[in-house]
Amino acid sequence: MHWILTISNRFSLAGTLRRSRSFLLPPFALNRSQDQLLRVERLISGQVIALSITQTHAGLLIQANKRLSGPETEEASRKVRRMLRLGENFTDFVNLAHAQPALQTVVRQGAHLLRGTNLFEDTIKILLLTQESMEVGTHHITWLVDRLGDPLPNNPSRHAFPTPQQVLWGGQLLEKQLGAETGKHIIHIARIFINDEVTVCALDQPERALESVEQDVRRLLNVNGHTLGLFMLALSRYDYIPTDPLACQKVSREWHAGTLIGPGVVRAAFERWQPWGGLAYWLWDWQHTSPPVNHREGETHHGNLAS
Repeated sequence: MHWILTISNRFSLAGTLRRSRSFLLPPFALNRSQDQLLRVERLISGQVIALSITQTHAGLLIQANKRLSGPETEEASRKVRRMLRLGENFTDFVNLAHAQPALQTVVRQGAHLLRGTNLFEDTIKILLLTQESMEVGTHHITWLVDRLGDPLPNNPSRHAFPTPQQVLWGGQLLEKQLGAETGKHIIHIARIFINDEVTVCALDQPERALESVEQDVRRLLNVNGHTLGLFMLALSRYDYIPTDPLACQKVSREWHAGTLIGPGVVRAAFERWQPWGGLAYWLWDWQHTSPPVNHREGETHHGNLAS
């Protein structure tokens, strides 16, 4: 079955996918022509479906491999809106971007970024992409989905992203495959999403003060500065300006000839963009910066947002 979702004139699926290469990981995929987003999704009913998303003149064409009930169709639509941030209005930010050469990609393609269909998926992926090299993180995410996620009935080689409960069930496998430290951290996060659902859901409330959200994220998830920045991006807290060592490195190379700078300098560089300061940072064309170095493992990351 298929249906159409209305989108704004500024939305570009191709631009969103091109900008979000680092996040195009299972259960996401692209078709051969790379103009159609594919996704395996587990619905609340327990049914596992394959979705394909294509931009047309009428809007976004959503196709499912099975006939869905009314509530299932609404759930699938809601998840597509979340993953592509269709309910968010970036008009003011795009208008500001016209005057900034380093944000001309935003002017041409909009400011949407891909994320998962729920916050648990975002959290696990961000953790794995920032705690290891990009190559290792990608491999671990693929393993996690293939080993613990529900298979697509008509194509068992494809799987949905695992639920927190499924992650807990695979606890011993996680520690063996991902290493004790990373495995235990992921199990810890899964327990939080199961046992402290009220607090986790409160993180997604846009009216909350930024400082309060940051405190809760650090307390609950025990993440470093780079991971925190991407988590805030997943929450759509575009007013959060990352100030971790990687951000300092980028800003230093862009405007301070590589000299040592502190978090305050990074914050000041993007403060004029508020409440879009963090989004400006993530979408900035860092054309003068070389690939950053992973400050934990000493390895160079290649890629866009997750680097």
